[in-house]
Amino acid sequence: MAGARVFQDEFMCPVCLDVLKDPVTIQCGHSYCKSCITDCWDQEDQMGVYSCPQCRQTF
Repeated sequence: MAGARVFQDEFMCPVCLDVLKDPVTIQCGHSYCKSCITDCWDQEDQMGVYSCPQCRQTF
């Protein structure tokens, strides 16, 4: 059963906590719904530096 949980976690968006919708993987390897990462990055757009909501790696 633990294996099913790990499998499920791979397809969950860490921002909205739902199943990935229109999934995208960013440079650090983390995956998000396209709309979730776009919303996060729209908030950072004024600074011109984008980061991963999970590991904070900047791009």
